[in-house]
Amino acid sequence: MALALGVGLVFAVGGTLEEPAPDPARLTRYYDDPIKVGIVLAMIRGVFAMGVGLWVAALMVWPDATFGQAWSGYGRLRPVPTTGVIFAFGGNALIATSLHVMQRTCRARLADQLSPWVVLVGYNLFLVWAVSGYFMGVTQSKEYAEPEWYADEMIANAPRDALAQTRPDSDAAEGVIARYGEATTLRPFSGSDRLTEMDALVADLQVPGQLTQAPHAQGATP
Repeated sequence: MALALGVGLVFAVGGTLEEPAPDPARLTRYYDDPIKVGIVLAMIRGVFAMGVGLWVAALMVWPDATFGQAWSGYGRLRPVPTTGVIFAFGGNALIATSLHVMQRTCRARLADQLSPWVVLVGYNLFLVWAVSGYFMGVTQSKEYAEPEWYADEMIANAPRDALAQTRPDSDAAEGVIARYGEATTLRPFSGSDRLTEMDALVADLQVPGQLTQAPHAQGATP
């Protein structure tokens, strides 16, 4: 799912690069598109998380209501409502609210039309990686900090990895390869000598499918 979302976003963003320049009059209006999408995502995530929470509560009464599948057991489902309500529902609502309030407080449009989507979509891809790990039994078993190493490490090393993206001969590049695999491509995708938002976007989305192997490589519990 994360790979499909990532590839779809790359094509969606890349498809706009050849379009004619937008009407300059847009600069006189607030850019509310990512805000609307953020609110919709918050509602969807909230309904999903609360639904799973109801299921987890039901398992305390009917512990056999797992359909005979390992992923639907109490231990694997229990972290989902926590991450879903606090981070997925609350986080998307906060991001959308921040983008809304910032423009109205400053009385200015967002500086560009790409970075809000990088924040919003990148955050939701992280949530997909985290929750999919729970279903596979990959969790640190720490309240409010359940996502396993491959999600935590991506966040902790994001600034260093972003710079290494345009410097494949640097020492930092070795860490990127170690975390994401030999198939990772390190180069300035935008064709510029400096780091751009396009480089950060492609770097973030080019390898999410490889992370599905992480639980097996790390000896996840069954």
